[in-house]
Amino acid sequence: NLLVSVGEGEGFVETGWLGRTLSVGGARLRVREGCVRCAFTVIAQGELPQDPAILDAIDRHGGTHLGVLCDVDAPGPVAAGDPVRLL
Repeated sequence: NLLVSVGEGEGFVETGWLGRTLSVGGARLRVREGCVRCAFTVIAQGELPQDPAILDAIDRHGGTHLGVLCDVDAPGPVAAGDPVRLL
């Protein structure tokens, strides 16, 4: 799993990456498809209470998709803080 900061982008910018390749550290990842989210997104996490509004917001703005699934085109080392480049 990777958490990527996209700065001040509007909406779910990762949907624009579908079919493209990402360079992350020494690896190359092909963005295959959107990641469908389910009811697990609303379950309480630590100090955060259960919140059904989370899934409602994902559905409203991303059509049940949040994040993307990738295939590894070229394996390589990846470390926290490595830049992510859209190729």
